[in-house]
Amino acid sequence: MAEAKAQVPDCAFSGVGKGDWPMVKAYFRMIDQPEQSAVTLPNILATHRKRTVRRMMGQIVVLCVQDGSDLNYNSLDECEGLGVIGTNQIGAKSRGLHLHSTLAVAPNGLSFRTYG
Repeated sequence: MAEAKAQVPDCAFSGVGKGDWPMVKAYFRMIDQPEQSAVTLPNILATHRKRTVRRMMGQIVVLCVQDGSDLNYNSLDECEGLGVIGTNQIGAKSRGLHLHSTLAVAPNGLSFRTYG
């Protein structure tokens, strides 16, 4: 499943499965686990993070380029977990998320992806 998804990361898994419905069903069964199960995002990404850090440590210099953005979801009436990201001149509050992203790259252009 992971290898198939890695080939086309921007495609929904039903498209990744290319008609292999047992694999698609297994994928959805895997991601529909309770929070206390071993199948959690941090557990799935743990090996990836370790390997990314190992690759970064093999470089003399790693540049960490950072950016902060506000994602405004004010128009979504039924979205949970949003916070206040700002207020306008009349005091109305905007709901959304603060996003702080970091891109790690080596001076030779090699990039390092970390998730979560």
